[in-house]
Amino acid sequence: MKLSQTANGEENSSASTPSEAVPGPSTTTETTLSNHGRTSVSSISTALSRKRTVSSTFRSRNACLDTFEVYTFFPDTLTSKDLTVSLHSIKTEISNKISETASSKQGVEWYLNSCVHFIRKITTEDFESCTSYFRSKCFISLNQEIPDVETSIAKVIASCNEFENKGSGWVFKRWFVRKSVLDAHIVDCRKHKEQKIKMPENKWLEFENFKFNLPVPYTIYADFKSLIVKINSSTPDPERSFTVPIANHIPCGYAYVVIGPDGNFKNPPAVYRGENAVDHFLKKHY
Repeated sequence: MKLSQTANGEENSSASTPSEAVPGPSTTTETTLSNHGRTSVSSISTALSRKRTVSSTFRSRNACLDTFEVYTFFPDTLTSKDLTVSLHSIKTEISNKISETASSKQGVEWYLNSCVHFIRKITTEDFESCTSYFRSKCFISLNQEIPDVETSIAKVIASCNEFENKGSGWVFKRWFVRKSVLDAHIVDCRKHKEQKIKMPENKWLEFENFKFNLPVPYTIYADFKSLIVKINSSTPDPERSFTVPIANHIPCGYAYVVIGPDGNFKNPPAVYRGENAVDHFLKKHY
């Protein structure tokens, strides 16, 4: 964990937590408290994670002429493979440090910044790597006030997901963090033969063996409509990745047409609106 103070003794720390959510020896999570929001900076730890095997381990340093304090948190190697789990595993330490700083300085401005290592395939065998930073918005925590670390973590995760989902091609860099895990994998892997998926060279798949086609006398094109009904669900464990259902799809109707072998409509389009739409459709045709 890293620490620096302002020259005038005042403090407004913005919490930047660079957190390497990738498994490996350089996995780290940092929190930076920046005075008065003048400067935001994220620092990278090059220390091996095997030397810091618990999330409570941290270090401190001065930064940018003592304009802000930098607190660096190191997640456990068992949780470093998942960014969500990694950040939640150190949430308590981050919250306690912000509360401690706010109490001693009568208020603090902070933000969370996570450092993540990515890799991207260039050719079949070559990869390139990069280090990206995802930060939350700035928050102000007063004395005796509980910091909203959960919102900061959610913003960091959302920014990381957006970066991955926009076609950047970057993915998390993963490897075995302990030799015991690698040894166990090797023993299990020897039980299976080598497998390789061969992808088609062309971008589009085309059907060529038309001689194997079987004629279909009739084709039914059906479209179901549903109502979105909200549901209540329990709060999952924030220490782990999860998916929360928020609504149910209730079928409320359907429409269909029947196409004959000649490609023409056999009957006018049929439309149904009401309860038990799925059962009504099946009973009518089976």
